[in-house]
Amino acid sequence: MLTIYYIILLAIMLTTAQILFFLLRKFKLI
Repeated sequence: MLTIYYIILLAIMLTTAQILFFLLRKFKLI
């Protein structure tokens, strides 16, 4: 049961990281 929660948390962190990276590239901060 705990592995499911870890997979969900990992997926959420990956999606938020992709969104943050996209926003940083959009505003040319990188």
